[in-house]
Amino acid sequence: MPIPKKRDGEEESDFMSRCMSDSKMREEYDYKQRLAVCMQGSKAYDAGPMNEYVFESKDEAIKMAEKIGLKDVHEHKTGDGKTVYMPGKNMEEFQTWYHKHGAEAPYHHKKKIDKDPANAAVFIYKDPKTGELYHYSRRGPYKKQGRLLVFVKRARTEDGD
Repeated sequence: MPIPKKRDGEEESDFMSRCMSDSKMREEYDYKQRLAVCMQGSKAYDAGPMNEYVFESKDEAIKMAEKIGLKDVHEHKTGDGKTVYMPGKNMEEFQTWYHKHGAEAPYHHKKKIDKDPANAAVFIYKDPKTGELYHYSRRGPYKKQGRLLVFVKRARTEDGD
């Protein structure tokens, strides 16, 4: 079964929405498995892409679990019937660790920029390596892919001016 791929220039939140709602993905995977598979195709976390934590060997998964401070491993079945292993006693434990080691919230918690000034981001930051721009509702230190983002400008005042 083909797993959706991130398109050139596609925002990670848009990719995750598209991947999570894909009809084939919904048929093949339950929510937690679908989330793990979709996150493999997205580089949304400073902990690195999730596919760095998916192993064909249980021993390799155990080594990674020990390295990151988790005590056990769990398994998943892929769409083609293969068994893969990940750190953590279950997906929930792994995701808790993964989210704590990333600089941003999971895709479904990110605020999307919209036309309503009350919901619009105020502060714009730039990734110094890629040049990508990120919008935040507060000023502060932010990281992407382990790089500290650089403050560019205040896009609007909080009252929408």
